[in-house]
Amino acid sequence: MDNWQEVMQISKSLQMMLGSLSFDERPFREWACRLMESRHLTKSDVIRKSELNPTFAYQILAGQRRAKRDKLLQLAFAMDLDVETCCELLERGGVNALSPRTRRDVIIAYCLAHGMTLDECDESLYRAGQQTIRQGYPNIKKSV
Repeated sequence: MDNWQEVMQISKSLQMMLGSLSFDERPFREWACRLMESRHLTKSDVIRKSELNPTFAYQILAGQRRAKRDKLLQLAFAMDLDVETCCELLERGGVNALSPRTRRDVIIAYCLAHGMTLDECDESLYRAGQQTIRQGYPNIKKSV
């Protein structure tokens, strides 16, 4: 279902409505593990590519720690996710999905949709005067 109107038109009965929809209520750790398996990614590769502290990243993926939005975005770039899957990762991680009404989020979505790396996304955000995903980005890698 793509919008609330469709959901509400299914039935006037709550039980019938709930019965006609499918829900994926897996916890973040299980969902992320299945996602990585389906994409043939290892946790160690995702963590290395995300540039997160390895201990913290393993705790996030194990469901032992909650992460802030930017840390989850680092994981999304490390997994080379599309915009829709990134939004699901963010929501399952307990933060807001990307919004088409926020300049920064539009830039991030554009970068995801075009297969850009985390470095390229941070560069795009920096050039647009937006906060980068990694704090202190200009100190991490200087622009050419």
